[in-house]
Amino acid sequence: MKFAVALTLASTAMAGIVARDATVVKGVMDTAGKDIDAVKSAADAYSGDKSDLVKAADQLVSDLKDGQGKVTAGPDLTLNDAVELGTSVTALAKKGGALTDSLKARKSEVEKAGECKTVQDQVAAISKASNDLITAVIAKVPENAKSIAQQLAGQLTTVLQDAEDSYKDCTNSGGSGSSSATGTATGTATGTGSATGTGSATTKPTGTGSATATHSGASTTSCPPTATGTGGVKPTSSQVTVPTGAAALYAPAGVLAAVAAALAL
Repeated sequence: MKFAVALTLASTAMAGIVARDATVVKGVMDTAGKDIDAVKSAADAYSGDKSDLVKAADQLVSDLKDGQGKVTAGPDLTLNDAVELGTSVTALAKKGGALTDSLKARKSEVEKAGECKTVQDQVAAISKASNDLITAVIAKVPENAKSIAQQLAGQLTTVLQDAEDSYKDCTNSGGSGSSSATGTATGTATGTGSATGTGSATTKPTGTGSATATHSGASTTSCPPTATGTGGVKPTSSQVTVPTGAAALYAPAGVLAAVAAALAL
């Protein structure tokens, strides 16, 4: 009689432990499922404003990390627990697939808004936190049930990988995304001419932007010099050719030489 009572109490206690263990993991999965639904709703409503999507994704990542801590700190699971979790894992994978479909449907809008990096980072964070939780759950499953747990987890990892792959080629096309513009402006101004007369003549080519000015020719002045040289000798009339324009700019020595020659006459 005493043995029967003791066995009953032990069975009841064991049943309570099994229920408690399964409840912890199921609770974590239920929370993750609700969070995934919230992220999907934000993705469905996305129209360029990322705030709601980021907020929902951050909450999911936070709860996944919190869930991992609970599972890791909890007791080991039994074979029955692993089997019971199959339904929860399948339901979670289905929700994850729906979220991935929503993100794919909004990809063009994400590209136009220039938020590819934002979505890529959020999806990567969700994927990492989910895989960490999966690893923690499998570690709690007995050795003879790990293959079952891994097969169930494969449903989730496939969905997570699909979500990441769908945004690998996301390219910003506007908004706050990166953009580049290249422009080349080339201008050429050419002036050619000569001026002859008393005094000085100047020709000046003009241009706008980045311009190269080319001037050929000379200004020739022909007039009797009125300057008096050293010793009171009056120079005779002579024609002096003085480089002007670009020639004068790039050959100042020639100008000085011409002036010196005129004074020496």
